[in-house]
Amino acid sequence: MNYEIDTAPLLKRALYDGKNVFVPKITNDKLQFFQIFEHDLNGQWEVGAFGIREPQDPVSRRALSSSHFPCLIITPGLAFDRSGNRLGRGKGYYDRFFAELDTQRLPYFSVGLCMPSQIVKRVPAKPWDKKMDAVLDVSRL
Repeated sequence: MNYEIDTAPLLKRALYDGKNVFVPKITNDKLQFFQIFEHDLNGQWEVGAFGIREPQDPVSRRALSSSHFPCLIITPGLAFDRSGNRLGRGKGYYDRFFAELDTQRLPYFSVGLCMPSQIVKRVPAKPWDKKMDAVLDVSRL
């Protein structure tokens, strides 16, 4: 989305380094992740929920499963605070996804990737809101 970091260079580098890379897609009102490959970066994408690029034909793609953990989860947001709180778009897709991972006791590290203007003094948080393990301001890279 236009206010979020373009993750294409990060995806490209991870694929070049031989990492398994999965990207989000909302299906049946649930956030799911499907594997992509280097040729997908310049391939066909669909415009999904919230205008986000999503991989085409998820049925033919490998879905993220417990065998892919531990993993790093780059997490979008409208705003973040230094305590790791995240303001999403209000539908709770990522919070439900993280809650499911926590219930299954799957190890992961969540990173809120953002621009400096997205770091605010305080993000209001509810008990079910998942804090990020780290917030990374891309201007510091």
